[in-house]
Amino acid sequence: MYNVDDLIVYRNCGVCRIDSMGIPEISGVDKSRHYYTLRPLYAKSSVIYCPLGKTDHVMRPIATSEDVRNLICSIPCIGTFEEENPRALTEKYDGAIKSNDCSEWIKIIKTVYEKKEKVQKKGKKLTQNDIRYMKLAEELLHGELAVILQIAKESVSKYISNEVNELELA
Repeated sequence: MYNVDDLIVYRNCGVCRIDSMGIPEISGVDKSRHYYTLRPLYAKSSVIYCPLGKTDHVMRPIATSEDVRNLICSIPCIGTFEEENPRALTEKYDGAIKSNDCSEWIKIIKTVYEKKEKVQKKGKKLTQNDIRYMKLAEELLHGELAVILQIAKESVSKYISNEVNELELA
């Protein structure tokens, strides 16, 4: 169970603050259930109502600073998805997004980055599907890390790159 003001990661909405818990005063919700009222940090005008109870598959606590250090150290070891037919790859991307797992988001980013290098050598471009999933994975990953590291979301990519480069030099 979470508390008011806790920061959590909710589905593909990213980092949210729990504003309240209870029965929301809006139509269309089951008035016999209590809900978390969530405010996404990067979509200020959005509000999400999530039923209290079994939330393990849709929300998790925000990572810790130690989790971030461990994640960044593991980036060189995180693999990519095997290139398969577009439908199978989309299913893997979708599962990775839904997993709510930073390592899986990195796997998408690395897969699409490698794919981009391959197709550019052939004079081609990435598919819109690859671009869409990479942007979503980056948005989720960078949003969470920005909050934890207390830096701008736009600075996260450079931060990760610098940290990984330092690891490789060590």
